[in-house]
Amino acid sequence: MKFLSAPLFLVSLLALPQGSFASPAPAPEKLTKRAPTTCTVTGDGVRYRTCASTSCPAMGQYAQGTRVTLSCFVEGENIDGNTAWGRLQSNGYYITARYLGDCSNALTWC
Repeated sequence: MKFLSAPLFLVSLLALPQGSFASPAPAPEKLTKRAPTTCTVTGDGVRYRTCASTSCPAMGQYAQGTRVTLSCFVEGENIDGNTAWGRLQSNGYYITARYLGDCSNALTWC
């Protein structure tokens, strides 16, 4: 296997026509912060967990009628046909969307 010597390599680069190199990537668009939403817990004793699954430890629970603020939704375990789980803005834990209602605005996926 033959390798070009450093001087020969540099000369070959200088011989390339102008514009042969890729232009720099455009600057990324500014990211917009997700707007949180507030929802009402529709079941009694609905647990919030460390991940979006009932196999993860429950860290606490909410009574029916409690208002919770979510930062976004993630896909998780299917609870009665619903795979969406909300990420709680206050602590980063997850609550199934199956028992959430009356949300103040549409929420985006994380």
